[in-house]
Amino acid sequence: MEPGFLYKIDNQKVISALKKYFYSDPDQIKENRAKQNYQKVVGTIKELWKHKWEREYPFMEENRELYNYLNEVTYPHDPEYQIVQSWMKYYPENSFSGLHAEKGEQSAKVRKEQYSNIILIDQDPDIEGGLIVIAGDSMSAENNPATGNKPGNIRERLLTRKLINPGDSIVWDEKAVHGVSKVERGHRLVFVCIKEIL
Repeated sequence: MEPGFLYKIDNQKVISALKKYFYSDPDQIKENRAKQNYQKVVGTIKELWKHKWEREYPFMEENRELYNYLNEVTYPHDPEYQIVQSWMKYYPENSFSGLHAEKGEQSAKVRKEQYSNIILIDQDPDIEGGLIVIAGDSMSAENNPATGNKPGNIRERLLTRKLINPGDSIVWDEKAVHGVSKVERGHRLVFVCIKEIL
């Protein structure tokens, strides 16, 4: 699966539930992103992970069907992959997300293969900007034998993608350098979920 692969989630009940969840208390959701991390700590068992989930992210636990559905329709479809993190990301006017990668020199903590799925939940119909940008698989400008990066790796690819309708979705792996261009007018709301093998 190439970084920047576009797909559609057609279940508008799911999109509406996520939209309602965010707009019911947007400040709390923006502030509590760190609590919405369900990654299993090395050496723990799934039961502990389950309790952490119930304590720190009751929305998903209370809406287990929603979690199961998102696990099924997001990528990869392999049942060994599960959603281990998720959050809502709101982009008001003048906001953007600079280029970064989940894995690389800046994020040595990522050791597993991961896939980030971004699902458009809500967007101003007159939005300008807010394009998803996907570049190479490293920010490195030098050889790095430890990571296999070559000079100019970020230049190997440059894609822009636009999510237009609620449910429009995109996926990339942990190495893909990505960001969001400045929202020059309007706003957008996305749901981000990261899948990996538990």
